[in-house]
Amino acid sequence: MLLVRLLSVGTLFISLTLIKAQQEYLTTLDEWEFYKVKVTGVMSNVNVKNTCLATGMRYPCVWSGSGSCTRYWTSDCITLNTNGVGCNNLRAISKTLCGSTDAHLCQRLDDVFVYFPKHRRNHSAWGVDYNTSRYLWGSEYKDMYALCAGCRNHLGMESGAIPDWNITASSEWKRGRASDGRLNGVNGYGAWVAAINIVGQWLQVGRKEMRKEIMNE
Repeated sequence: MLLVRLLSVGTLFISLTLIKAQQEYLTTLDEWEFYKVKVTGVMSNVNVKNTCLATGMRYPCVWSGSGSCTRYWTSDCITLNTNGVGCNNLRAISKTLCGSTDAHLCQRLDDVFVYFPKHRRNHSAWGVDYNTSRYLWGSEYKDMYALCAGCRNHLGMESGAIPDWNITASSEWKRGRASDGRLNGVNGYGAWVAAINIVGQWLQVGRKEMRKEIMNE
């Protein structure tokens, strides 16, 4: 069960529509779907991370985080089973996409950068350039793509697996009902709008006995 709770007074508007961004599905590996998402600005670790989070996704580190592959990994990154390819996530994804672990030779990964923690090179993300067959440091590039990861098994808000009656809210406008708070809403809306302008309004998905707050005052 999912519960979203509003934290501030103002226009009480919760949109579950993904922030519009240029993004492209790449492949599925282990429990994750991988996307390349357009970044605005320098290809730093911070910008790569924030771009993924802004689209509702998570992000991988350069290394997978599984087994002993933790040198260039932190706990805020996803953990990936690379299926015996080694520690490097870009190589593992390249193997799935292009049949080779040479990520810089995989055209679908062109200009894609991955979060690179524990490295001192100007807080750069690390990427690949297909045209020159080179690996790149993000501090020297801008306006390229972040490698982001989404859950393979979705909650069901977009697909309709969760029915309207199982989505409730503390209050709702006529044209912003709780059940309208879906990704790519079929009724022409993608948002729930609270009718009461006070702190503590909430949107709930699932049964009360399974309630888990993801935000609170």
